[in-house]
Amino acid sequence: FTISLDDLKKYSCSSTCQNFFDSIKKVYLFGCNTLATKKRDTRSTEQYRDILVADDLTPHQAQRIAAQRYTKYGIQIRDEMSQLFPRAERIYGYDGPSPLGPALRPRLVEYLKNIDSDSHFEATLGSAPFFMTQSQGEPRDQFMCSSEKPNIRTQALTTVAGLREYIQEFGSTLPVAAFDLVNEAITKKYIQLDEGDQLQKLIIRQFNLSGYKTRESLCPVVLTPFAKWVPAELNCVNDTSWVKNYKSDVAPAPRPRKRSLR
Repeated sequence: FTISLDDLKKYSCSSTCQNFFDSIKKVYLFGCNTLATKKRDTRSTEQYRDILVADDLTPHQAQRIAAQRYTKYGIQIRDEMSQLFPRAERIYGYDGPSPLGPALRPRLVEYLKNIDSDSHFEATLGSAPFFMTQSQGEPRDQFMCSSEKPNIRTQALTTVAGLREYIQEFGSTLPVAAFDLVNEAITKKYIQLDEGDQLQKLIIRQFNLSGYKTRESLCPVVLTPFAKWVPAELNCVNDTSWVKNYKSDVAPAPRPRKRSLR
């Protein structure tokens, strides 16, 4: 049985399930990055993006998740997990890659013999080579159970200068996340439309047309009002082979002016 993070959020906020989530005292999360902060580990942003694509996520889904993991995009995963279980005294998980089950099993069996001892945890799951980390529950913030899930969570990204710095660092590897941030800044009137236009052009300039899975990464944008910024060289309309990997998760941009999609 598996359950997605999106479903966990839905149930944690549901009036029929919230009391259950609020009653949980200990949580064990054995997946990769289950308590990750935005701190860098041994992988680069590009490497993590590619790992996610290899795990059958679409390139633009992978960009968003990699952006959340390593950049100022969105809430950090550790905080998200803490809000799912707001009254948990302990939440155990990994801030990077997790061990495979067969490797973990002997230590886990040993830990379960004395599950209430903190020192026993440190001697088993908390020590090398497994290094399971821990957090605790935090109150749900104003966005946790809201339909609005802002990607801009830091003051720096409310300014043109901050967005430009982000684009210059990540625009070539995470263009969809960069578009999301510019879109939100326009929507919330952090920046003007003409400033947004210039930043969107900068994203395209940063993006290397011969880069990794270029068409799959940018072609979904032709289905949004960002279409004008997709380079004609990608030929996304006449060659629609990218559609087979497309899922409708590219957020539309708030563009009040009418324009045709090429």
